[in-house]
Amino acid sequence: MIVDVFVFQICQSPWPNTPQIDNLFQFLDEQVASPRSTNCINVIQGQITPDDKSIRNHPFGSLHSTSQETNRRLIPWIT
Repeated sequence: MIVDVFVFQICQSPWPNTPQIDNLFQFLDEQVASPRSTNCINVIQGQITPDDKSIRNHPFGSLHSTSQETNRRLIPWIT
């Protein structure tokens, strides 16, 4: 019996999963420098993700205020 396996992937989208902006940019630099598949769409996510420590330390904090610093650095990185 011959089994023909066809693996199809539409999109690769690695996620940084870090609350630290510096770690985000390290991740982005590493992703851009590494080879990517040409058989699918490649997406790199430039977003930070709050962890339990950041939520506990800033219970009334805002994702909007955090995103402003990320975006301030992300726009020049993209261009």
